[in-house]
Amino acid sequence: MVSLVLARGAGQALVMGADLPAMASALLDGVIAVSGTLWFIAWLRRRWPTHSPLVGKAARASYATYVIHPLVLTAVMVALAAAPLAPEIKFVLVAPAGVAACFTAGYALTRVPGISKVL
Repeated sequence: MVSLVLARGAGQALVMGADLPAMASALLDGVIAVSGTLWFIAWLRRRWPTHSPLVGKAARASYATYVIHPLVLTAVMVALAAAPLAPEIKFVLVAPAGVAACFTAGYALTRVPGISKVL
């Protein structure tokens, strides 16, 4: 992106707003996002150095949950499609139920003999 802006000049940027201040802002945003996430993880590890068996199972199932969450969340939304509720209420219901269902399904997949080696 930098080479495109420098090669074409500030007046002929390939994308509107693709100038050096915009790229610097995007770079700074990325650095802050990654640094903030790493700081938060380090803070959590210092605050809670041990974990419960449930958290250990959730950690084991995290990759499987990442892989299958679209399917599980779609199934939960389809199950609630006929409910005559406002979308906001459905979101409040689906968010915790979806997280629990995703991690439960992910953990169940990690217990299947053939799939557990991949996940």
